[in-house]
Amino acid sequence: MLAVLSKRYEARPGGYIRVLKAGFRYGDATPMAIIEFVDRDESARGQDSGPVDGAEAEAAEAAPAPKAKKKAAA
Repeated sequence: MLAVLSKRYEARPGGYIRVLKAGFRYGDATPMAIIEFVDRDESARGQDSGPVDGAEAEAAEAAPAPKAKKKAAA
């Protein structure tokens, strides 16, 4: 992937990404943003990039699912 990106941006002097504000997350009001490459590959739109490294994928699969918190009865 690095080889693809390095060739795509080799002539560009800077400004490789765009940050778009995406509002606030429901529940805790955390500000969210979308980060994208400015000259991205349009044919890849909507596709998941998947895990970058095999070790990361194995760690994600091995991690237990988070447990839901129970609400206290009032």
